[in-house]
Amino acid sequence: MLVIEKTVFLFYTCCKKNKNQQHSSSVFLYKLKGVTPCFFTPSVYQSLRENRNKKQLQQTIKTIENLVATHEHCRYINLLNDPRFTANDFYDADHLNASGAKKLFFYINDYSMKALKN
Repeated sequence: MLVIEKTVFLFYTCCKKNKNQQHSSSVFLYKLKGVTPCFFTPSVYQSLRENRNKKQLQQTIKTIENLVATHEHCRYINLLNDPRFTANDFYDADHLNASGAKKLFFYINDYSMKALKN
């Protein structure tokens, strides 16, 4: 979890039923506190993306999209296939190196600043 101003970035990694209920409850509590939850799917190296369980990945993304559709104050950033992240940005298949992390930091910072202005 990452918090910038009143936005909470949640790294959603599981689509099991009890986790979905926990996230839905958390989303409700964030709304009461005036906090915007932002679910986030990070970029991964192409070979890992291609070899992931596609059914599970689709279910996870669908679950997030349903949460966001149900709760108007939620946001979703899906960088899984983002072309701005290249092989040179990764330390290994699913971890960014220093330059990749810097790129991600600036992306999230820009996103947060734009959200605060709206």
